[in-house]
Amino acid sequence: MASGAASHDVEGDRGARETDPVAWEVSVATALDKTGYAGQVAAISVAAQQHGMVVLDGSGRPVRKAPLWNDTRDAADARALVTALGGPEAAARRVGSVLTTSFTVAHWAWLCRTEPEAAAATRQVLLPHDYLNLRLTGQATTDRSDVSGTGWWSPADEAYAPDVLALDLVQLDGEYLPTVLGPDGLAGQVTQGAAERFGLPVGALVACRCGRQCRWCPCPGHRPG
Repeated sequence: MASGAASHDVEGDRGARETDPVAWEVSVATALDKTGYAGQVAAISVAAQQHGMVVLDGSGRPVRKAPLWNDTRDAADARALVTALGGPEAAARRVGSVLTTSFTVAHWAWLCRTEPEAAAATRQVLLPHDYLNLRLTGQATTDRSDVSGTGWWSPADEAYAPDVLALDLVQLDGEYLPTVLGPDGLAGQVTQGAAERFGLPVGALVACRCGRQCRWCPCPGHRPG
C-alpha cells in the first residue's frame, strides 16, 4: 500500500477559475513518483473533476488554460443556451440537466463569444480527465458519467446531440469530441512516450474512469451503467 500526492495551481479572479492542463501532467508524474511503485503499475484509472474544458489545437497542444467547473464567467452564456433549447424543461429533456455555468457547453459558448481566435484554433475539446487519458494513451476518449455533464450529450439517445452542437451559440464539429466509452470500457494502454513521462510501464491498461456514479448527483445521465 502506497500513496502519493501533488498540487497544482488554480488561477483567476472575478469569476475566473482556470488551470494550465500541463500542470496536471506534472502533478500526476510527481504523485506517481512519490508512491515508489509507478514502474509496477499494471492498470490505472484517472478520476478528475467534471465539467471543465480543455481545448487543444491540431498538434494536440493546449490552446489556452482550462476553465474549471467553478468558473462563472459563462453565466450569461448558460442562460442563453437554456433559452435556445426552449427553456429549462426542454433543456433538461434534451441533455439531461438544466444548463448552468459548470457545463462544458457553456464554457465553449463563452470562448466562442470572448476569444473567437482561440475557438477557431481548437481541434479537440476534452474534459480534464479526458486530457490526462489522452496523454497516457494517445487516444481521445471519455466515459458516460463525465460526458453527461458536458451539455452536448443526450442520455436518452446515448449520443452527442447534433442539434445542440449546431446551435448558433455553439457551432462545434462533433469530430472534435472524444469517443464515449461504456462503464467497462478501456481507454487504451500506456504509450512509450507516456511511460517515459510518468514512469509507468509501457502497455499498462488505462480504464475509462472510476466507473461509479457521483454519490451527490441524482441525474440519470450520470449513471455509468
